[in-house]
Amino acid sequence: MSNFTLVREFGWCDGSNIPFLGEVCPDGSRPRPIRATRPLNLRPPGRWELGILRRLLSSYGEKCEGILDGLLILLNRVPHTDRMEEIVVDGRAIGRFFFVPGRGFVLRPGAELAALLAGCAERLWVRADPGASEALLRGRNLMGPGVVDADPDIEPGDEVVVLGEGVVASGTAAKRGREMPRSRGMAVRIRYVSDGRWRPSRQASWNEVLEANREAIVGAEQAEVRRLTEVVRRYDREVAVSFSGGKDSTAATLIALAAGLKPKLVFVDTGLEFPETRKYVEEFARRHGLELLVEEAGDAFWKRLKTFGPPGRDYRWCCKVLKLGPTVRLILREFPRGVLMIVAQRSVESPSRRRTGRLWRNPWVPRQISYSPVQEWPTLLVHLYLMLKGEPTNPWYDMGLDRVGCYLCPSQDLGDWEAVRENAPEMAEKWESWLRSYAMENGMPGEWVGLGGWRWARPPRWLPEAARVRRGKRHLRFRFSNGRLSFSRRVSLERISNLLRTLGEVSMRGDSLMVSGVVDAVVREDGALVRSGDWRLLAEAVGRGEDCVGCGICLGRCPYDAIELRGDRIVIKDSCVGCAACLRGPCPATRF
Repeated sequence: MSNFTLVREFGWCDGSNIPFLGEVCPDGSRPRPIRATRPLNLRPPGRWELGILRRLLSSYGEKCEGILDGLLILLNRVPHTDRMEEIVVDGRAIGRFFFVPGRGFVLRPGAELAALLAGCAERLWVRADPGASEALLRGRNLMGPGVVDADPDIEPGDEVVVLGEGVVASGTAAKRGREMPRSRGMAVRIRYVSDGRWRPSRQASWNEVLEANREAIVGAEQAEVRRLTEVVRRYDREVAVSFSGGKDSTAATLIALAAGLKPKLVFVDTGLEFPETRKYVEEFARRHGLELLVEEAGDAFWKRLKTFGPPGRDYRWCCKVLKLGPTVRLILREFPRGVLMIVAQRSVESPSRRRTGRLWRNPWVPRQISYSPVQEWPTLLVHLYLMLKGEPTNPWYDMGLDRVGCYLCPSQDLGDWEAVRENAPEMAEKWESWLRSYAMENGMPGEWVGLGGWRWARPPRWLPEAARVRRGKRHLRFRFSNGRLSFSRRVSLERISNLLRTLGEVSMRGDSLMVSGVVDAVVREDGALVRSGDWRLLAEAVGRGEDCVGCGICLGRCPYDAIELRGDRIVIKDSCVGCAACLRGPCPATRF
């Protein structure tokens, strides 16, 4: 193992005015903590995001548009009801911009950014009485009697800059600007306050950041090369990379190449990929001389919508049907002995990914051992690593997205969707048109689409009421009591009979199916009499047989190659021995 220890969080070197991943700055000082929201998710801004920021700054006045030009800016995405980005300059968050449905992006200046805006603001300003300065410095709200003058075009809810004697503050307007001076009640709800003297320190460049962090970047790569080499030695399997075209899988592939491996690239085209992503994947494979294996999901998403409805953050049938199912099929075809798949997940992305660790088995993808060499890498380290390698990135990082995947992924915030609508309008309109039709057919409020309610099957309570519509697939549910298994709706014996063969021999007797094997049962359209065996296996077989969508995930579980995919359904072949192994892992038909 390497002696290199990866510092989990970037600090800030004030002497160089750069982010630093190490314990001692180039000038010998210790890096200080970056003053921003944890967990830090720092990254360089893309062209689209810089455009948004300049436009928001210009809303305070034309001269304000370029006040951050030439500075080293980082963005730090933070938890919020929608997309929110902290603007990090000089190792501190100087402000935030966030997306508000129906309003667009809004800038919320911090104390430092307000100090800069104070020198150029022609709009969204409020002038405080000198007598109010002391109260403002103590963090008090600005009351109407303390307002001398204000931009008359200010509306309630606007983020404004408050100018006082020896004080600059920022906050949210509580009333119209023309109503503020000497009025009663609150004029501005103050959020941040300072003496107004803050100015950025020395300018720095990304080249300086790279050079200062070179040792840490190379050390991180070498440590991961050693770990990966050890894992490859431990498992006697062919190595491949699950390559999505995103920054993380690009970095993971470069680590594999640095380890002397020549992995095959596995790209699952879900049918919802950006054209730029497909092009990037193909060009990357050519550039590095790697074999590219592509599995197409085709129009499976649009077909399965009829069964499942829109996918959601709490209803991710799409990942299983469009990604994992095709992955299983590709593994069976290309890696019949199994595969060690390099999967570029990172612990900072979600609690579930943090729990899996670097090495894991996915119950949805049999015959695959997954390993992530970038599991503990901070986001900024990934970006710096690709810069150091001179590796181009997916164009969508410059077009407004910080994570690249399916264009209509429900995990996106509406602020992300705004970037998709602007840069891929035809794709966005296709999805929104389908959603509008779905909403109309199901009696949903017209605002349900625009407010993003479709992104949940069971929406959170903080969403506006019009977006809080519960939905989902009408599951076949089961109840077992005294040997009797009841179905929540009638099933087709013809549809389920083939899949019941996974439990043993099946024969038709009158209006019933007789099952004899690991489960002995008499199955009718409305329920079953279970004579012996685990009723849960019978329920799985009935549920899957009734609602199979042909994703193919179960293909990899059969040790006898007794399952095949025909059209939109699986078919159990005569070689099935009735062991029920295929039923002992998860299935979209019964999980979603």
